[in-house]
Amino acid sequence: MPRSGKHDLPPGIYQRGHGYRAVVAIAAGRKEKRFPLGTSLKEIKRWRNATKVKLETMHPTKRAGAIGKYTFSADVKRYLKTLAIASWASRRSELRAWEKRLGRLRRSAITSDHARAAIKAWTDDDVPAKTILNRCRGLSAMYRALDGPDAWTPLVGVQRPKVRKRKPLRVPVETLRAVEVNLRSDDPKTHARYMVLIATGCRPVHLKRAEPVDIDLERRRWNIQAAKDGEPIELYLNDDMLAAWRAFMAADAWGDFNSTDYAKALRTAGWPAEIPAYNAKHTFGQDLAEMGVSRETIADWYGHSNPETTRIYTGSANLRHLSEAIDGRLGWGVRPASRPNHLAVDLGTLTLDQRKALITKLLDDMLKA
Repeated sequence: MPRSGKHDLPPGIYQRGHGYRAVVAIAAGRKEKRFPLGTSLKEIKRWRNATKVKLETMHPTKRAGAIGKYTFSADVKRYLKTLAIASWASRRSELRAWEKRLGRLRRSAITSDHARAAIKAWTDDDVPAKTILNRCRGLSAMYRALDGPDAWTPLVGVQRPKVRKRKPLRVPVETLRAVEVNLRSDDPKTHARYMVLIATGCRPVHLKRAEPVDIDLERRRWNIQAAKDGEPIELYLNDDMLAAWRAFMAADAWGDFNSTDYAKALRTAGWPAEIPAYNAKHTFGQDLAEMGVSRETIADWYGHSNPETTRIYTGSANLRHLSEAIDGRLGWGVRPASRPNHLAVDLGTLTLDQRKALITKLLDDMLKA
């Protein structure tokens, strides 16, 4: 809520009587709007930013000797000069896709229709939905960096493609080990980061934010900072994890790193091309579930604030156990002698209601585990 002191309000917002008055006055025109007391400052600033863009779109101003200086391409260059992140190259690639379509336009003239047309064209060209979403995030980040965190962007109200959900693919432990061996002759920092990620199953963002003060090798502890709305974690380090962290410290691999370059290095070392490098985390979670670790414990390991998030791992394991439990009810398969039968009764001798009751009990037991 805006503060009552008139001098505390940002430029263009004024307190008048029982409300506020927001004014946008630029060369392209002037607009003002009144808001009742209690309106959040964020909402008023959002209206001012959107109105400014609309005014400039409807009444673009010409500046002598400034041809090309105020285009979208020029703003992209200005934004990239101020950007200091490890994924700089990825962000540049995302914005270049927009440049090909909007580069010569003034940024103030770009509308939501331009964004819809670009997304449709990319979709028609079979550009993956995840790539399009990354391009949208890059465009929004640029607008907010240049115009403020509450700035209007051409993506407001624009429907974006949805990524098809599917269970994450698991990477065999043998492959994890082979990639580690092949990375030894590569960049020591990449090798050390990989060792920590596959040994602990943590998110890459956790590792990027790790600081020397967070690691206590003597107590075998890693104090993991919260990320993605999760909880902070104090992780106990086993021998594999200690070895990984010692390699990490020896390589001085602290700080941010480019996830795209990291993934490319892994694929060169033998990581399956069809599986994202991020699936090292998912593989760890799937292995825990297959070992019979409870959903609550896995949620604690990952710092999930909502234990239901962990269902992506335990759900598959539960279904596997259930499938094995009812195996043989039709008598079609041949059960190896070494494989135990989880049922103490012959399903063929049970009525339909008895089978349902037995399966329900098995599910309940597994969900409580």
